[in-house]
Amino acid sequence: MESMKRLIKYFISLSVLFAISGMYANGQSAEKEVSANDSPELRAKIGHEKYVKKGEYTKDYQSLPTEDPLLEIRNISFQRRVAPSARGEFLDVQFNLFNKDVKTKEYAVYVLAVNESNVPVYYPSNWRTNDPQKGMKYIRFQKLSPDPEWLKEEDVFTAVSTPEVVKYYQEKDKNAVLEGTLRRVSTDPNLDDYLMYLTKNRDKALRVKVYGIQAPEDGTSLSTNRIVKEEELKRDVNYEAEKQTYTVQNNKYFTTITSHHFSIYRPDYLFFNKVVILVFDLERPKNQLIFRSIHNIGNMKMRI
Repeated sequence: MESMKRLIKYFISLSVLFAISGMYANGQSAEKEVSANDSPELRAKIGHEKYVKKGEYTKDYQSLPTEDPLLEIRNISFQRRVAPSARGEFLDVQFNLFNKDVKTKEYAVYVLAVNESNVPVYYPSNWRTNDPQKGMKYIRFQKLSPDPEWLKEEDVFTAVSTPEVVKYYQEKDKNAVLEGTLRRVSTDPNLDDYLMYLTKNRDKALRVKVYGIQAPEDGTSLSTNRIVKEEELKRDVNYEAEKQTYTVQNNKYFTTITSHHFSIYRPDYLFFNKVVILVFDLERPKNQLIFRSIHNIGNMKMRI
């Protein structure tokens, strides 16, 4: 009889404890929801706006290339090296454009280097077979050749959604930092969003001539945007080299393109792990994307 009374008291104590914990948890979640102004209705509205705008943006998007039978792209290679400034590392992407015609032709080229990572699953479980964000990816950082300053994450996100959606997620980012976390979810611009944005803004790509039977004139066979200052040469450190994004070597019947993507040393340093090459023929009335390749270079080692 005495043991039965103790058991009843034990269950009563547990019930009270669970009730108090539940009240506290509900209060905390309610406080967070009010402070973040993130009601289920608002989340549904934002999600609807995002997918509607992205659907509209993809209407005239050329996702697959239409090959040019007079152009061949081959000998794609990658190299990782320390920058001349010693403040970071370069990824060099090199490839050749071969002309199968006697006429000189001009093309437009983008080379995008990114670090693509899996979206973290914040609340993993053994009993749930499919976590909502499992297998989804986001872009940690990226560097575009020829103009890395032009391609900004916020511009890409605004293009594929709306300014209201961007503002909503920016507020969620700020609130996450205040709560001691970093928000990384699938709503961030992914690689497909970047490819769509670049394809639709191909006028910013690097113009490259591929010569035919006529060889390039003297002094025009090599072009690059590297800047070398004399005062930096004297001290054997070139900080301006960090801004170099391309080198083009023109020859008879083929052109060699080398894009340079700089990654500065920083806490939790990571390097690029994926490369995208896009080639356009802007003289075409339609289907201007003629080449697209995506290369997973993984955790690339440096050659010494």
